[in-house]
Amino acid sequence: MALAVSGPEMLDAGAELASQEGIFAAPEGAACVAAARKLLESGFLASDETIVICSTGAGLKSLEAYASRFPRRNASEADKLGGLITPR
Repeated sequence: MALAVSGPEMLDAGAELASQEGIFAAPEGAACVAAARKLLESGFLASDETIVICSTGAGLKSLEAYASRFPRRNASEADKLGGLITPR
């Protein structure tokens, strides 16, 4: 079976994985999560089944793809150092 997911669905699933599970998956791994959700909603997969999703890529390789989901904020020099050093 082949199933298509949109770019926004893929990135939403990746952001959800990062915020809820602490997994920063590459978009292609997140696409599998979005597809599994669709298959569950359609009844193709049952919610009581064990589902294994292999995600072999890290989101660090795809920072530009996630840029809209995790916006950067301007940081001061103190922020960049984690607040360990305070300016005089």
